[in-house]
This record gives sequence, C-alpha cells and structure tokens, in this order.
Amino acid sequence: MTEALLKQSRIVFSFILIASFLALNLNTVSASESSQKTLALLPLKINAQKDLSYLKNGIRNMLSSRLIANTGYKIADASLIEKNLSASGPLVQPDQLQDLGEKIGADFVLTVELTSIGTSYSLDAKVYTSDGSLPVETFYSSANNENELISAVDKLALDIAERSFKKRIPTPSVPTVAYPTTPDTPAAPSSSFQTAHPDRAFMQPGQYGGPTGSPFIRPMGLSGHMGFTKTQNLNLSIQGLDVGDIDGDGADDVVIASPNKITAYHIIGNRLQKFGEVSTLVKNRLIAVNIADLDNNGKAEIYATGIDWVTPDSFAVEWDGKDFTYLFKDEKWYVKPMDVPGPGLILAGQPGGIDSPFTSGIYEMEIINGSLQSKEQLPVPDKINLYDFSMADLDGDGKVEIITIDQADRLKVLQTSGRQRWKGDDRFGGSLRYVGGRSRYARGSGPSSAKEDIDGLEEVSEDRSYIPSRIVVEDINNDNLPDIIVNKNLSTASRVLKNLKNYPSGEIHGLFWNGIGLSELWHTKKLDGYVASYQLVKDKQDNNKAVLYVGLVLQTGWMDVFSAKESTVLIYQLDFSNQGQQGAN
Repeated sequence: MTEALLKQSRIVFSFILIASFLALNLNTVSASESSQKTLALLPLKINAQKDLSYLKNGIRNMLSSRLIANTGYKIADASLIEKNLSASGPLVQPDQLQDLGEKIGADFVLTVELTSIGTSYSLDAKVYTSDGSLPVETFYSSANNENELISAVDKLALDIAERSFKKRIPTPSVPTVAYPTTPDTPAAPSSSFQTAHPDRAFMQPGQYGGPTGSPFIRPMGLSGHMGFTKTQNLNLSIQGLDVGDIDGDGADDVVIASPNKITAYHIIGNRLQKFGEVSTLVKNRLIAVNIADLDNNGKAEIYATGIDWVTPDSFAVEWDGKDFTYLFKDEKWYVKPMDVPGPGLILAGQPGGIDSPFTSGIYEMEIINGSLQSKEQLPVPDKINLYDFSMADLDGDGKVEIITIDQADRLKVLQTSGRQRWKGDDRFGGSLRYVGGRSRYARGSGPSSAKEDIDGLEEVSEDRSYIPSRIVVEDINNDNLPDIIVNKNLSTASRVLKNLKNYPSGEIHGLFWNGIGLSELWHTKKLDGYVASYQLVKDKQDNNKAVLYVGLVLQTGWMDVFSAKESTVLIYQLDFSNQGQQGAN
C-alpha cells in the first residue's frame, strides 16, 4: 500500500469511528444520564510491531459509545482516568485497578488490549468490579484486517454487556464500510469473525502454480482454506507448549509452560480454559514440556524439565480427575518422550553435568517406584543434546537418521554414527531458552585470564546452551515417508551476538527429504512475535487433515524471554488432501 493510500484509509477509518460514536451518543444520552452505574474504560494498550497509535482513541471512543448504548451505564471521564493513572503509575494487579475504580467513583474498570499479528487484529478485554465482589471476566474479539475492526468492537461490546452486565439486547446494525481494494489491501471475507491467517493475501489464484491456494502456507499442491484461530492473550511468557488428551475425555488439551508453572487448558472454541496447574521452585526455570501417554491408560502424562543454571530438575505428572499427581519429581535428568524408529514411543533422558550443562549419553528411561532408571543408551552421537534432535527413517531404507539443530541454528541430517548426510544453508530454529550463562568457580588447569580465588579456584564465565523448540516428525505429504516441521525465528543480530537474542518475528516450515537433502513443502507467512513452541496433531479419522498449534510470545524486545509477559496460541486447521507425492523442488 502506498503512503497516500495508507493515510487515506486511516482518515476514513477515523471518520467512521467518530461518526459512529456521535450517532450512538445522540441516541443514548437519556439512558446515560439516568444510569446508576459507571464504567471506567482505561486507555487502549497496543501490542504491535507497527505504529497503530492512530487507532487508539478511535477504538476507545467507539467502545465507550457501544457500552453506553448496550448497558445504559455512564462512562467515566477520560481526563479523570488519565490523571489518576499518571499519579499511580502502571496498574497490573486486580487490587490496583479496583482502587482506581474507587478513586474515580466507577463501579467497574475495563482494560482493553489491541494486538496485531501480520494484518490480523485481536481485542482482549477484562472487566473488574471496584469492590472486588465479582471475579475478573475476560473477553475476546478478532478481525481479519483493519476493515473489520468496527465489527470486532461491536462484538466485544455486546459480549461485555451480555455476560458482565446481563443485558440481553439484539445485535446492533452498524453499516459495514468496505475500503477500496488495492493489491495490498484485499477485500474482507463475508464473515467478520471467522479469523483467517493474518497474511491471507499471500496466496492468490495463480501463484505458485495453482489456481487456488491456502492463505496459510506456500505449498506444493495444497488446497482449501486453512486459516487460524487466535486464542485470548495470556499474561505469561510461553517457554513450551504441547497438545494431547490430558484428562482422558477424548478431546485434545493444551499444556503451556511459563517460567515456573505448567498450566493445562481445555480448548473451548477459540478460548483456553484452565483446569489444572503445577508450579516449580522459582530457581528452576522451565525449559521443556512434553506430553505422551506412555502407560497407555488413555490419559497423556506431562513430562517437564526445569533448570537451576546447569542443574536439571525434572518431573512428570498425571491427571487423576481432580488434580495432578506426581509420577516422579526432583530427578537430575533432562527428559522428553520421543518416537524412536523401531521401539516406538519411549521416555528419553540425559544426565546433567557438573562443570557443563550436559553429560554425553542419551538413554531410554523407565519409572520404577517414583524414580527414574536408565536403560539402554540410544544410538545418538555424543555431541548431540536431548532437545537438539529427533529421529526418523527419512528415505525408507531401514536406517535411522538424526535430524538436529546446532547452536548456530543450522539444520543437519546425520547418521547415527555422527557422519553428516546433509547440512542446510539457511538458519532454522532460534531460541530464547537456555542453560548456563553465568559466572561460576572451577578448578584451574593451566594459564588463565580468569580471576584466582583464594582456594585455588578460577572464576570462569559460562556460555549459554540454547534449547531449540521440538523438531516435529510427521508424514505431511502422504508419501508414507516422514517429513519435518521446524520453526524459523527471524533475526540477523541474534545470530551474531552470542548471548543477546531477539526474535521479533518467526515462521513455521514443512520440509521433506528429496533424496539428497531437506526441501521445502510449505512455510507460513511471517508472524509478528517470537515462535516459542509448536505442535502438529494429525486427525484420527482423516489422515489428510491436521491441526497446527503455535505458541507465540508477542513482545520480547532485547530482553530475557523469561521476563516477557504477553503470549497467545494460534490454531491452524490444515488440509493436505491434494498434495500427492513430491518430487524435486
């Protein structure tokens, strides 16, 4: 879009918001004046890589007018709100927001966040009662593009009015205004609330050799509409994510690890509903979470590893119908369930080191009387760490390959002996999770520039060992051979600066073995945010369909991911029915 068109669309959008605001106010003055309740709508918070400040006041004003019309309540004076906000500083805790409501005489306090991912938008709102008499309620609405924001605000206001304030009212008829369609601004789909991929214009008819295409991926022969559903924003930093049936009800659940907590969620439409959690010690930052039904009882167990700098602390839990119970805990092993060609699904483990994070050797593990016991060592090269690889027979010759990402973010295919079969030129992976990375004391072994301690120890500085996201192995092109799904977080500086990482955007790639190396099947368009984790779940009835879950940290910047605060989950419905077998390319 040219700068002139961009300015024009912004002016038109602002005009529509103001016009809607004035029209609604004319019809609702009497209701506002007679209302007994007051709502305090805080300034809009924006999470976006691009400048969306021009939307801030328009959306706030329109939401105010809609709430007045739908509830008959008054909206607290904006200048009074801002005056108290500037005096009190950032408000993040419920009791702080309740105090604000009492100060300005409001019965309810509303917070709203606008999040932009590509060209898609979401609105996340929370309603607090000033006296704390009711629990905090959360609300969510989305728009495929800027054209649909007005409808998204309408829906959000209706939901708040109906759920929080018990106002049963018909859906308002606000004219839908279509902007002029340009090559950079495609027309909106007929449904305002069916969320498509944020870059749905990516695949237009005729592109990449096909008459139709997916707005999700750049495919070789894919068809069908594969948009995503975005869940509500989560006030946490995703360290890991996995998907499976935790409670044995036959439906998939989402498990998310934040720095010191694992939370299990039911998937209710486009919302995550928490039903259980497990916390760790503050010093044990979680670096990995995986789920698998290793005991074949119909309920997937959760296997997690925390780290105290270079000392692992692992545990496993299972849902007992009311809460999580431990299968083992406080084990000094790194653990993850993994599929090994031949044996199948096993629990793998690697011991932690003393002077370094990892000790060579990866083993099949078993749980005996609440403790981990190692069994046979897996045929994996010594230089490979537990979270760096997956195993698969990529070409169907009966020999196992090791697919791995090294510390330089290079994707490789190795034989079990360690011999390299292929190394990619591109950079994949890209992680903000790490082990080590602080000064420690060690016994000196020769000349050193490190500071000598009185006991003969040397203060040395450890390098961080970064923990990549999982490498998913799945047949996604229906040729009866395993393919690879891997993330690619995008950042040039992070590949140059050894211990200072920042990934403002990322992608997911599907790859297949072409006989001499890994080639691309598809990749997502760029996502605004750090791709922290992901998982693909194949449909149990239709092998051509799958669901891809992506855990996205929305705001990191030049900071430690363990301190980031905003995350969400994207849920993609995929259809691979027209792929067929792949050749070259």
